[in-house]
Amino acid sequence: MALKRVLLRVETNSDGWSVTVILTGSAGAPWERKRQLRRSDPDPLGRRFPLPPTADLPEPAAAHRSLCDGDLATLAKVYGHLVNREPGAGEIASFGAYLFTTLIGDLLWNEVCQAATDPGAPVGISLELALAWRHD
Repeated sequence: MALKRVLLRVETNSDGWSVTVILTGSAGAPWERKRQLRRSDPDPLGRRFPLPPTADLPEPAAAHRSLCDGDLATLAKVYGHLVNREPGAGEIASFGAYLFTTLIGDLLWNEVCQAATDPGAPVGISLELALAWRHD
């Protein structure tokens, strides 16, 4: 089973953040896509949260939909619980789903999986997911 790497490079810009998704480990040049994220309004502490593009929001009934919509009260509450290591029931899974949806989302993830599958190769690939961002 071949191991391929998916690098998510997060960068700040005037609109908030962008994510460059790079797939390596396949024949030829690395596969690359860029995703512009939205940003929330500031919460009472002045923090802004990244939000997924509106075209890639989860279903309305999804547990993490309010986080992806930018519900500041919910974002700040769940984030605070996680930072203080006191998550409520389902908050870890919900925040994880929010992060996945924001950084890569289902549409782009499906593209990554399709690009990672080499024609004629046996079924089964392993993807390593790596995050990179500037510390500033």
